[in-house]
Amino acid sequence: MAHVSSRSLLSLVLLLFPPSTTSLFSCEDAPECASMEQLECHRRVRADELSLLSHPCPRSCGFCCVSAPRVYIYPDEEFERGSRKLPPLPLRFANGSRVAPHSFLADQGLLKVIHDNLQPMLTSQPSRADVFFAFITPYGPPYHEYTPSDHAEMDAMGSPNMSYIPNYMRLRLKRQCAVVHEPNLEWTRRLTHLTPANARRHFVLAETPPELCHLEPEFRSRRIPSQMARLLLQLDVDNLHSRSTRRKLQIPYVSSIRWSRALEMSGARPPWQRPRTAIERPLRVAFTGSLNGRPQSIYVRTRLVEQCRRHPGCEAQVETQYPGGFRQHTDPYAVRGALRESNNMAVALALKARSVFCLEPQGFSPPRKSTIDSILLGCIPVMFYSSLELEQLLPFHFAPWRLNASLNFRPRFLKENPSFDVLDALEQISDERIHRMQQTIAEHAHTLVYDTDGTWKGGAVEQVLRALMPKSHDCA
Repeated sequence: MAHVSSRSLLSLVLLLFPPSTTSLFSCEDAPECASMEQLECHRRVRADELSLLSHPCPRSCGFCCVSAPRVYIYPDEEFERGSRKLPPLPLRFANGSRVAPHSFLADQGLLKVIHDNLQPMLTSQPSRADVFFAFITPYGPPYHEYTPSDHAEMDAMGSPNMSYIPNYMRLRLKRQCAVVHEPNLEWTRRLTHLTPANARRHFVLAETPPELCHLEPEFRSRRIPSQMARLLLQLDVDNLHSRSTRRKLQIPYVSSIRWSRALEMSGARPPWQRPRTAIERPLRVAFTGSLNGRPQSIYVRTRLVEQCRRHPGCEAQVETQYPGGFRQHTDPYAVRGALRESNNMAVALALKARSVFCLEPQGFSPPRKSTIDSILLGCIPVMFYSSLELEQLLPFHFAPWRLNASLNFRPRFLKENPSFDVLDALEQISDERIHRMQQTIAEHAHTLVYDTDGTWKGGAVEQVLRALMPKSHDCA
């Protein structure tokens, strides 16, 4: 085997990816790397271990070639045909960023976003795959047209409940639950490359976490067949999951701030890395959102808005309507460009971009999409979580660098100290500490980003893959 010095390998790595880039590349992209028997291509789990230059390999190989896993996606004509019907995201440029309209899950559907973000790591050869993905096609447009019986079923559900989900989403959930609860496992027969040896590396994705099936009466007493349960991967934006939970991962909401390799190559600078001068951020604190949520959330939000309105350095944009609304029978694709939502989101994002701190109280669930928007706009999130909730918040995407990039006030503390003013506390934070937090965000916020066109590496979906990879792939 030809000897390849660590210096020449380092030069190759720097040529492909300069030090400022934290994206990963496959060993296929570096022939020298692939030919070195002592060089173990490895995956890193923690988001603060992504730098190519700061983590040396074992002494025997001199330098690490960091590898993104190869992904095989089971072809599904129905899913792919429906995805092609989706109109392009109506993105616009705002200060050099791609901004998508507001949506809790993603304007093109969470599965479509994940599918697109896996493309840079795709292999067409199952024998070479590190992980296998299969997607349960969502029900409803653009994958299926609603039938008269579908509309009748949604009518029978009655008025939408703000504490649950819109009726069209209930119908989609019920159809999905019927697939995962199917006792004969008909759906799993399409997994033609599934073997006992690679079963742990197979992941079936559904649009909504299957554990929500128990919320629908007809599935409340039914159990998911064990073989399907072992294959399902629950990627959840709306609930907290600890790092140790098997096959359940909390992932970031799909933010209104998106990024792509094309933008990076054009010289545009990500908004989380832009200069953070007093001119660019004249506001000390901002709040954007409604006063809705669980009882504790309503208390915290109302109190923060009252305090904000008393402070000259704080601005609050209070939304009076539930975000996204409840549109009976109306699929989100048909109403995606609603002018009111789009304008409100544009105002909210501009406010965050001009602020040093962004207040992020919980709403109907602990995680909040607004928190991800704030971080990706370089605004330091001020959160309101219990100690346990904070430990479980985005364990693979945000937890490794959270302490140096955010602030937290426990809701119980606020309840027990009614005279405490959060805004006064934020005024006491030194410029030096603010700069350190902003710098941490600039270095690590890319781990929360979803790509717009399936060409950029290093974002939220790649963090998911790191969390899924067996420990045997880690560096020694």
